[in-house]
Amino acid sequence: MKALNKDKIVLNLLKLCAIIALTWPLWVHGFPLLYSDSGTYLVAAKIGEIPIDRPYAYSYFLVFFAKLFGVYFLPVVQAVMVIYLGERFLKRTVFRSLPKWSGTVLFIALGAFTGLPHLVCQMMPDLFTPFLFLLIWDLMQKLGLRESLLSIAFLLFIVAMHSSHLLLALILIPCLALARYYLDRDKKIINKLALLIGVWMIIPIVNFTHAGRFYLSDSSRVFFAASLHNAGILTPWLERHCGEEQAPEFLCANQEQLKGMDGNGILWGSDILMDSSCLSQSGWGYCWRVRNEELGPFMKNWWKDDISRDAYLQYAWKATWQQTFDYGIGMISSQKEGSAPYTVLDHHYPKDLKRYKSSDQYDHDLFFHGQSKTQWWTVLLSLIALLFLVLIGMRNGRWKKEWTMMLICLFVFLLANAAVCGILSNPVDRYQARVIWLIPFLTMTLGMSVFRNDTSKKVEQ
Repeated sequence: MKALNKDKIVLNLLKLCAIIALTWPLWVHGFPLLYSDSGTYLVAAKIGEIPIDRPYAYSYFLVFFAKLFGVYFLPVVQAVMVIYLGERFLKRTVFRSLPKWSGTVLFIALGAFTGLPHLVCQMMPDLFTPFLFLLIWDLMQKLGLRESLLSIAFLLFIVAMHSSHLLLALILIPCLALARYYLDRDKKIINKLALLIGVWMIIPIVNFTHAGRFYLSDSSRVFFAASLHNAGILTPWLERHCGEEQAPEFLCANQEQLKGMDGNGILWGSDILMDSSCLSQSGWGYCWRVRNEELGPFMKNWWKDDISRDAYLQYAWKATWQQTFDYGIGMISSQKEGSAPYTVLDHHYPKDLKRYKSSDQYDHDLFFHGQSKTQWWTVLLSLIALLFLVLIGMRNGRWKKEWTMMLICLFVFLLANAAVCGILSNPVDRYQARVIWLIPFLTMTLGMSVFRNDTSKKVEQ
């Protein structure tokens, strides 16, 4: 009994260390890390409105726990969820016979050598993107009803957090289903493609529940038009087609102004997306909705222009390639008076505002050059170690075909994330940083599995 209690104490202490390792930016900088979008997430569910430019689920997650613990301790909640989901994946799909502390130690290492802590401490849904891969792989196993339902619930919740999660899940589910079919030759695995229906419907269902309308987004076309402008495609297309029915009038009227700005100018330039007429009717959100509808004919026809289509394919290849290898942690700008996060804290979380005003981010922009270099070397060394693991495992007959398929699917996922983010937004280092920690995560996982293979067999016998 004493030994058992001692083991539990050690395990709990390790879990506490893992939480601290995953939240150290909170303690060092004095507050959760905020982007301009964080204000939308922190307030939408609090006032009960669907954001015009973001899904609702992550806002509900933040607001629910902010009521319990305050904004300051939200990274701790996120760290606990990351450890739970990560260990659940490890126990169910990779190594069932390793000590209970293995997964906890692994997350301590990830906290020290990757950018995962910065994701945990951000008030952004990017933290949960990697768990799309882990949960879908888990679902493709032969699970009991209870475990399957739990994995599906987590998956749908994470898909509902971000539009990019929806696209990645739609790519991953058929990919991983085919991988499992190749391994097991079990035709029932194809039935799990039905998950595509649930994934595709979850955001419209959430929107219908809270807004009374069954729709995916009121801003997707606006964002895509901004992406085309970043790619250098929109303005030349307007020059060739303005005056035609397919050309959006509000963009044609601002051709000269568009030439001097990036895609964010379309998104946030009030004189482009908004005018006095729509603003007087129902505010800027209504203007976005109107412009989104006006872009319908454009979306149906822009790609029929050979010049634009060829230019977009070239841009897509270049953006995907650049985003694949660009995974620095990035810079986080200061959010002072007048910014969306500051305003939300001021109006809805006054106690947390006092903490924020004493934080590093309130005082100045935050840069993470040292941590980015550490992550770069960690990923590089993990890839080298992974290659040796495969060679050693195959030579000694310890390598499983299932692990090969997992790694293939992992690199498909990393490429898909780079494509979705790089093409539809613009290459930004933090977009790939949100998933790149999966490489050292699985390298350490498979390393422990390979080198404990003999022990595991003895335990099973």
